Amino acid sequence: MRDHFRSLGNIIIFSGGLACCAMAGADGFGESIASAISAYESSDYRTARREFERMAKQGQAEAQRFLGQMYDKGLGVPQDYGEAVSWYRKAAEQKDSAAQYLLGLKYANGHGVPENHTQAYIWFAIAFNNGYEPAADPLRVLNKTLSTHERQQALQVVVQKMEHYGKQTVATDINGRLK
Repeated sequence: MRDHFRSLGNIIIFSGGLACCAMAGADGFGESIASAISAYESSDYRTARREFERMAKQGQAEAQRFLGQMYDKGLGVPQDYGEAVSWYRKAAEQKDSAAQYLLGLKYANGHGVPENHTQAYIWFAIAFNNGYEPAADPLRVLNKTLSTHERQQALQVVVQKMEHYGKQTVATDINGRLK
């Protein structure tokens, strides 16, 4: 199962960059985030880190997620899963669905946090409820490995967390939507 989650994690870095470019500008960081993403995509990690770090410290979720990815993969910084989790969590708490997904991957693989498939399920379900379709694949995997009781408990947590980390309307019938 770990290999399945790891391959999903490699996909998000590239697709996350494309999604960010489309959203840039919505929060006043548009030019800066676009410039930082351009540096990131051209492997100028020193510039990307400096720009992402500046914006991340100001609370910009997209920059927090990208900074997390840099620590996650060791791009221009020493690889540090704990630091990656910290930045992903900050972005996830600001309703960044890709960061919610990435946080789920960290729990699924036990990178930077203890491996915990229930927590992984919670973060994947939050991301999925926020419209992040790539979260459907790991949810399908976890639906087969978690017990019904574990999934029900996780969904109760999802409903509570969605008040803070997502849309006001929560679809609790995740299984029906995954088919």
